[in-house]
Amino acid sequence: MAIKTEKLENEIVENVVSLQNKAAEQVHVLGEFHIRLRELEAEKKRMQEFVVSIEAEYDKLATTLNETLKELEIKYPELYDANSPTKRVGGDITKSFETVLHKYPMLSLSNSYSKDDIADFDQKLFVRKVWL
Repeated sequence: MAIKTEKLENEIVENVVSLQNKAAEQVHVLGEFHIRLRELEAEKKRMQEFVVSIEAEYDKLATTLNETLKELEIKYPELYDANSPTKRVGGDITKSFETVLHKYPMLSLSNSYSKDDIADFDQKLFVRKVWL
């Protein structure tokens, strides 16, 4: 009976040790997974910041090119082109939207890239008394 009990105790100890080793391995794997997840989240954030930066640069360049084109069209009216991007606003008109009257005018800060642009916008608001 003592041999059976000792054998059973040894099996239990071996099972406990095996379970402890498996748990330690899982903790290690999960720790590595967590580290990799944080690395990927940081990379995702860097990529998002890069995309925002590129979009801002693209918008700035597009605005500059549009302004240059407008200046050239004024300087050389003989080169008038009805299909010029400066003559178009947005895309095709759709009739599926309802016309809405707004209590306050719809104003935009588009193409505003400097403090002066913001100050000009603020001045327009003041002159129009938009907040009243």
